[in-house]
Amino acid sequence: MKKTKNVPETSSLLVIQRNEQGKIWSHIRQKWLIETPEERVRQEYVCSLGSVLN
Repeated sequence: MKKTKNVPETSSLLVIQRNEQGKIWSHIRQKWLIETPEERVRQEYVCSLGSVLN
């Protein structure tokens, strides 16, 4: 049986997604990362670029 990871649903609009363990979803890396101030800014920037490009 293949192990699956908890991956949020993808859509055409990139939205910042956080979980209860203090992690933030990276749309580029396709994995959960520890939410630091730097990572939060990175993900907000990626999401804003995705909104502009769509």
